[in-house]
Parts: sequence; structure tokens; C-alpha cells
Amino acid sequence: MGRAGIAVGAVVMLLFANPISAAAVPKEFLVAPWGEVGQWFPPGAAATLIRELSYFPSADTAFPWLVLAAWAAGGILLSVVGHFRTAGGAEPDAEASVAESDAEASVAV
Repeated sequence: MGRAGIAVGAVVMLLFANPISAAAVPKEFLVAPWGEVGQWFPPGAAATLIRELSYFPSADTAFPWLVLAAWAAGGILLSVVGHFRTAGGAEPDAEASVAESDAEASVAV
């Protein structure tokens, strides 16, 4: 999505994921499905992980760790795909197109 993807990601995290993250209150205090949905986003998983590690050390923390690892792996994967999408010449820059046209003009003469 290019630069628009950065804006979409920020809007999704700030305006959607933060309110349903259950960081300030337990997820059971939120409306029925949203407390559980919020745990699938990084703010919700991080808040739950910190809360469980701080107040309930013997609680199972596998789910928040898996959610955070999945988001990190997804971000790295998308970054690598974006890098190779532009590095392979899919979107040539201005200097490369000028150099090609100069080379073609010198060969034609």
C-alpha cells in the first residue's frame, strides 16, 4: 500500500485497537465480543501480558506471547516483501530511467 499503508496502520492501532485493548479495565468489562477481539491486537496482548506477569505470575502467558510474536513476524515479512518489491526494479526511480534512455540514445547514434 506504500505510504498510505502507514496511515492505515496508525489509524487501525490508535482508533480501533487501543479502545478495545482492555488495558485500563479487564476484558470482561467490555461489550461481549470486543474484549476478546481486542486481545488479538498488540495493545491488548501487551496489556494482558504485563498484567498477568505483574499480578498473576503463575498465569498462562502463552497466548499474549504468540499474538505479539505473530504481529512481529507479520511486520517483518511485510517489510521484507516491500523491500524486495521496490529493490527488484518493480518501480524504477527517475535516475535509472534517465540512464537507460541515455544509453539507448548513445547506442542508436
